[in-house]
Amino acid sequence: LRQVADAAHTSGLNIALELYEGTLLDSGQSALRLLDAIGRENVGINFDLGNLVRVPGPMPETWHETLSMCASRVNYVHAKNYFRLEHPATSTIITTPAPLGDGEIDWREVIRTLVSAGYAGPICIEHYGGDPFWAMHVGRRYLKHVLATLAV
Repeated sequence: LRQVADAAHTSGLNIALELYEGTLLDSGQSALRLLDAIGRENVGINFDLGNLVRVPGPMPETWHETLSMCASRVNYVHAKNYFRLEHPATSTIITTPAPLGDGEIDWREVIRTLVSAGYAGPICIEHYGGDPFWAMHVGRRYLKHVLATLAV
């Protein structure tokens, strides 16, 4: 990864490593450990909280904790959301895609925190389930509203 990062740097490119369940980036802590081991300024985190919220098991940390520890190292964002239902007595966890403004993740808080940490990059809206074009349209409208209210 250092060699890839160095080659990318030579071309003026950044690398974003995506938070993703079951990988070396399955929590904020593990993502930061990997970034520190790589040790290159042009390598950051593709902040995809949805990938961590959708796991059908216990989360290693809350999305709030992930946001807090990673905000300053984010260089790309995938925005999607999930409803997450947990039944403590049976340890059953069910997740399903949700509109960006309605699920487990408070994207207003995420964007406010990222902007405060200096993030000014792109936000890619993702959605799994239903009509993806409608979900992205509604998500874009929601994000535009959030960004406009943060600018006030």
